[in-house]
Amino acid sequence: MALPLGCLGIAVLFAVIFACIATATKPTEAAMRTEVCSKMGIFACGAGKLGESLGMVQFTYHDYLFFSTLTVKVANEPEKTAAIGILGQIMTSTK
Repeated sequence: MALPLGCLGIAVLFAVIFACIATATKPTEAAMRTEVCSKMGIFACGAGKLGESLGMVQFTYHDYLFFSTLTVKVANEPEKTAAIGILGQIMTSTK
């Protein structure tokens, strides 16, 4: 005997499956840093690493349940999102 799920039950089932997949495939901090460096170019990446070691640039990895973000704070500027990662994909900011 099959249980009648209905539309709401099916929607909840798909939401749970999506949540499990999103959580399992969330990019790591290392993968996000590598992607940001590859988009910025070798000189900007080197300058960012130098600035980070001097304390002028701060990269912060935010690990949320279904996705992750990498933010960057430069000296007295406000913190900006450099990359967002979800479902194994990393989207970088162009600014």
